[in-house]
Amino acid sequence: MFKYDADTKRYGAEHHPFTQPVVEDIDKIEDAPLEVGSYTYDFVMDGFEAGGGGMRIHNADLQMRVLHRLGFDDQKANDQFGFLLEALEYGAPPMGGFAMGLDRVCMLLTGSDSIRDVMAFPKTSSGSDLMSAAPSEVSGAQLKDVSLRIL
Repeated sequence: MFKYDADTKRYGAEHHPFTQPVVEDIDKIEDAPLEVGSYTYDFVMDGFEAGGGGMRIHNADLQMRVLHRLGFDDQKANDQFGFLLEALEYGAPPMGGFAMGLDRVCMLLTGSDSIRDVMAFPKTSSGSDLMSAAPSEVSGAQLKDVSLRIL
């Protein structure tokens, strides 16, 4: 479920921060995060990930514990994921899924190195995502990841 980044000296999400941890491992989140498994899966074809998925956290308290382990304080968690945490407070059923990676196939067909080169994002003409309240402020590290800078 978690990986340790020696450069930043903090834990990160192996799949994504909304992945359901294995029930038997939940008590290890704070003290032994590298021992926590998750309900995730990948479909690999000819050495390329062609699809994948997993089960999602459907409990607000558990989601906040995971975010805390990833270095989020309450304010930062609510700033970035308040829409999700609020929705989970109303009660969400267990949810999971599997998606084939059409974006990955397009990446291979165009000879691109990244699915970001072929992904249609964002979904509105204004450049906003109404569900996640994006765009929001981005960190210097995030800008560096996509080779951008603010002028």
